[in-house]
Amino acid sequence: MSKAQSARGRVRRGKPAAGDRIQQTAERPAGPCQFTPPQLAQVIETAAANGVTRTVIDTPPHTSDAALAAGRAADLIIVPCQPATADLHSIKTTIDIARLARRPVVVVINRALVKHPANDEARLAIRQYGIHSCPVILHHRIDHQHAYREGLAATELAPENEATGEVRALERWIRSVQT
Repeated sequence: MSKAQSARGRVRRGKPAAGDRIQQTAERPAGPCQFTPPQLAQVIETAAANGVTRTVIDTPPHTSDAALAAGRAADLIIVPCQPATADLHSIKTTIDIARLARRPVVVVINRALVKHPANDEARLAIRQYGIHSCPVILHHRIDHQHAYREGLAATELAPENEATGEVRALERWIRSVQT
C-alpha cells in the first residue's frame, strides 16, 4: 500500500500508540503516525488500552480503502471543507464513504473568510447532501500559517487569539455531540 493510501492519525492524549515514532512529552501529546487500514483497529485498541480517550484520523481525499477503514473506526466523521465550489463538490466522495461506514458525518467549514456570503452559500450546498454543517466555522487566520511555520498549532502559538477561540469552540462542539 502506498504512503498516500495509509491512514494517518494523531493521538491526542495518553501514551503513544504502537508504531508511533514521535516523541511525546507532557506539554505535547504524541504526533502524527502512519498506519495501513488493516493495522488501524489494532492501533486504536492499543491506544485505548494505554489511556488514549480520543484519536483523530486524517485520511487523504479519494483513497477509499484508508477512508473506509477510518470511517468504520470512527464515532463521528468530520469532513473539513473550504467554502469554494470545487471543495464543496469534492466532499461528495467522503460523504458517500461515511454513509458506507454507517457513521454520523458533519462538515466543518474551514479557511473561510470572515463574514463572507460564501460561508452561508456553503452551508446551503452542504445541506443538499442531506447532512449538516458544524455551527462553528474556522476562518482563514494568519495565526494558523505562523503556527505551521513553527511546527505548532495556532492554539500553542497564541492561546488567546481568535484562531484559538474558534478551534476551542469546535472542540467543545465535537464533545457536545459525542456525549
